Amino acid sequence: MDQDNKVQCCILSAGKHQNLDSACCLLDFSNGKSILDWQIYSLKAVFPNPEVRIAVGYKYNEIVEAYPCLNFTHIVNWKNGSPLRSFLEIPVNTSSPVLVMYGDTVFRNESIRSISKIDSDVVIGIDSKWLSRYSNRNSDDILRAEKIFVDDLGEIEYTGLLYLSSKTVKFIKNSIHVNNLDTFISLVDFLKNNNFTCTYFDVNGDWAEMNQEDDLVQFLFGTKAQTLNRIRPRLKKSTICDQYVCRWDKWINNKIAEVDAIQSSFLNQKLIVRSSSYHEDGWHTANAGAFESVLDIDSSVNGEVFKAIELVFNSYPRVSEKDQVLVQPFIDNTVLSGVIFTCDLATGSPYYTINYDDKSGSTESVTSGLKSNLRTITLSRKNPWIIKNIDDRLTKLIDAVQEIEDVVGFNKLDIEFALDEAGELFTFQVRPIVVEHCKSVSDEKIYKQILFAQNRFSSWQNASLDIKGEFTVFSNMADWNPAEIIGQRPSVLAVSLYRHLITDEIWARQRHEFGYRNIHPAPLVHTFCMQPYVDCRASLNSFIPDSVPDDTAERLVIAYLNILKNNPELHDKVELEIAFTIWTPTFREEANGRLLKYGVTREDIDLLEDGLKDLTKMAFTRLGKDLEPLDELDKRFNYLKSSKLGLMETAYQSIELCKEFGTLAFSHAARAGFVAISFLHSLVRCGVITKSRMLDFQSSISTVTRDFQADCLSNSMTLDELVIKYGHLRPGTYDVNQKAYWEMPEFYFYDSKPSDDCSSINKKEMCETFIFSRDEMNRIQEVLENVSNSMNSTELIEYFSNAIQAREKAKFIFTRNLSLALDCLSEYGRKELNIDRTKIGYLSWSDISDFSVGQASPELLKCQINSRESYLTCKQLVKLPAFISSVDDFLGFEHETSSPNFITHNNTVAELSFIDSCKNENLEGKIAVIPGADPGYDWLFSHGISGLITKYGGANSHMAIRCAELNLPAVIGVGDKLYSQLSSNRIYMLDCMREKIEHV
Repeated sequence: MDQDNKVQCCILSAGKHQNLDSACCLLDFSNGKSILDWQIYSLKAVFPNPEVRIAVGYKYNEIVEAYPCLNFTHIVNWKNGSPLRSFLEIPVNTSSPVLVMYGDTVFRNESIRSISKIDSDVVIGIDSKWLSRYSNRNSDDILRAEKIFVDDLGEIEYTGLLYLSSKTVKFIKNSIHVNNLDTFISLVDFLKNNNFTCTYFDVNGDWAEMNQEDDLVQFLFGTKAQTLNRIRPRLKKSTICDQYVCRWDKWINNKIAEVDAIQSSFLNQKLIVRSSSYHEDGWHTANAGAFESVLDIDSSVNGEVFKAIELVFNSYPRVSEKDQVLVQPFIDNTVLSGVIFTCDLATGSPYYTINYDDKSGSTESVTSGLKSNLRTITLSRKNPWIIKNIDDRLTKLIDAVQEIEDVVGFNKLDIEFALDEAGELFTFQVRPIVVEHCKSVSDEKIYKQILFAQNRFSSWQNASLDIKGEFTVFSNMADWNPAEIIGQRPSVLAVSLYRHLITDEIWARQRHEFGYRNIHPAPLVHTFCMQPYVDCRASLNSFIPDSVPDDTAERLVIAYLNILKNNPELHDKVELEIAFTIWTPTFREEANGRLLKYGVTREDIDLLEDGLKDLTKMAFTRLGKDLEPLDELDKRFNYLKSSKLGLMETAYQSIELCKEFGTLAFSHAARAGFVAISFLHSLVRCGVITKSRMLDFQSSISTVTRDFQADCLSNSMTLDELVIKYGHLRPGTYDVNQKAYWEMPEFYFYDSKPSDDCSSINKKEMCETFIFSRDEMNRIQEVLENVSNSMNSTELIEYFSNAIQAREKAKFIFTRNLSLALDCLSEYGRKELNIDRTKIGYLSWSDISDFSVGQASPELLKCQINSRESYLTCKQLVKLPAFISSVDDFLGFEHETSSPNFITHNNTVAELSFIDSCKNENLEGKIAVIPGADPGYDWLFSHGISGLITKYGGANSHMAIRCAELNLPAVIGVGDKLYSQLSSNRIYMLDCMREKIEHV
């Protein structure tokens, strides 16, 4: 062939794409790159300075505008033409060979290079594997394929790739008979008949025709080794190490030769042998980390290399002759390594998620899943350079990942990486994310929601007149911890009911009645993208005693806010580690150590101590009066339930009664319970009692949960009686989507009776009475005299018991009204609106209120539901941190490492079982894992669980108290990061004494 002549490359792209409203060569690969970009790159990689000529027709102006430096031929009559007619209109030099390709196809550089080196007048690119090229190729695609019959192969597909010698080009341009031909297949037959040598080149399925959006990605990705080899020449911002690919057929035929070849390729180097199976990472399946890797192999030792390759091959479930093992130099001086996803794994939203290890020096710690000290960062793709504020070392990673996205033309990738001590970034693996994402919201709409949230954050920095502090921060677990109570992404109904019943008004009213500052009407909870957060400045203001003067209050709030901002990991422990909200015997020492360095004076601490002593003293005596409204709520609930009101009216009145007589009393009881638990913990810290004695005391207190446990274990109550007493409980107190106990009574009450040896409580324990020793009582009395002279230690212990009981009883009573309202709303949706309970979650309290007074109709309710569902879909895709202290946090954040609360000194080793709601499975002996420390999950205790883990919840949360009471080992509030690393159906050790939780 005339290889010395400059090759002319003709790209035929005059037609419209068959599936999209786009010119063929402009088909976008999700990152702004097109087929034409890929083709030009491939041609330049094979031929030095190729003359590229492009036939354009449909939307030719867009193509010319996008690529002003390329050589175009406008095919005016493209609608009635054919690819061959387009080629014949392109002016070419008849003294040079021509490579022809369709505008919607891509080929490997190797294929283009090979076809140009074949000594033949005409070389035709064919595909013998055309029927099986992609597993999901549809029948229409196959039907439209250009077929050609070739001896020995039968009917195969013509790929559009054609190489013509200069002699052939001259003949075609000078022959008038060519004008009578319609297709390239007919042109090939014509050339054969004119004695031109024609050779077929089989690409064996290794090409892509861009009929579907993911065709290029399927074409690009192969085994681990193949993918790395294909993208390696185009990467400038990260390094893909040299590699030797050991194929199974070669290995079994001559293992010694393969080992010799590996040793020759990597003289005196440390090696890593990694899996590269065809079953590992396909377009439809991913088995990341499923197969063996062997690290730190001495290449000079034959036995080590041999054993490593055998071990990796043996880890494959089945081995085909083309399966591979990948051998590369071992990078042993890494400072960090990990995995980055270039979209949200669950939703496909535009976020980078980086999971990495910068402690162990291992390159396998993330994919192996055996390390717990991993860091996780989430970055919006809108501005990923926020990474500089989190970990500047990863700026190089973002640069490299964006280059890989450009190279592969796809932005849903899973990439393994490492950074060494010299600052060199290595790419170990690139695979497509195989999860199907049904995302109907554009990235731009998500970015607009982020911008709106940032603006709201900035506007809320301005405080109202009675609020002290120069700035505010937001937490989803401070104070009334909304992430625990209503969830990170609650329904509209849950948020609006929580605000109406507690966080808009009642919370501040309770604080003021208790003796704190009056900050009404400041709301406690705000939402960013429908995710609830506590305004920490409002919360901290509400914990200042009313007797403290304004200037002292200002200094205290500023100090609290700065401590919180500097220690964001404490945002779920504001009352334990940041603010002082009651007096305890350890107050003075702790206040001096915590506050003086933040500008609070000793005089301020004196004033704070005086105020807290008065508050605490009053707390010991006011509980009975605070609980009185619950009796009225009980009466009115029974009357309302027996009334003949409509469903919506019942729901409305039930909520209003709950607010009037229930939630304020519950708020007081919750505050009393906090006082009791905090005081007990303080007695432990100052050595008055031991922790084990405190736990024994808590276990002796009779509560609603203990009653529930006893009733479930007893045979004295019928199922109907259990439903009447406990049927209103539900996992997720405010969540209409969760079924109440009465809806699944057999499961909640009787599904799994625990045996005597694994029950977390038994009848003997229920009857035991705890008594503090005389010496303990004397020491408690000494402490008590610092705050109250009118109360003795016996009365204080009685207060502790009453307060702990009251919180649970108050919640049990007021949630009956709330549960009734949710039942009525769910039933109304089913009967009157013909919608399920999930849709009811899009209603708000104002909708219910408007309907009750005739300002809303059923039709309007349905319109509200439909419009909110569409609008909120976008908000639900925004990812936010648990703690927000700046506008940058909306664009990128590191997932916090929480300090879990270990309950009891017990331990257990058992299988984990995640409980999002009720599960019809045997939980006996298992460690239950739940999202929040909500009382609706009390049913778990009747199922013989051996331990409990919660994502959210504090040391004084409902489940912390219940597990202490039941002497059940538990870890309360592990946080987002650790929670996401736990794996269902795997064995874990939960050791509360040593404060450890780890996979066994």
